[in-house]
Amino acid sequence: MPNVLEKPVFDDALLTMDWTEKLPSGVTISSLDSVLSEKWDGSTSDLTISSSAVSAGSKKTQAKFDAGTLNTQYLIRFQVTYSDGQEREGQGILFVRDTVRRA
Repeated sequence: MPNVLEKPVFDDALLTMDWTEKLPSGVTISSLDSVLSEKWDGSTSDLTISSSAVSAGSKKTQAKFDAGTLNTQYLIRFQVTYSDGQEREGQGILFVRDTVRRA
């Protein structure tokens, strides 16, 4: 099941994907190769992606997302290389809303 994230349409959001459960023992993320997005229906994304990085002990990736279309779902793909050379992809779903629901 992919991570599900939300972002208000009027603001940017720094979103993080935690790889801890997916990483083999002793392995970390050595590089974040790309962060990609597309609308859920497969059409071209209108999100702006910036400030992508590996963080938190090389077990998480993050990127800042801005813009987007109100009430639209996006498929977000973080493509990484592990310290053992494996290339992997983590996927998430980003909802752009008028406000973000609080727990």
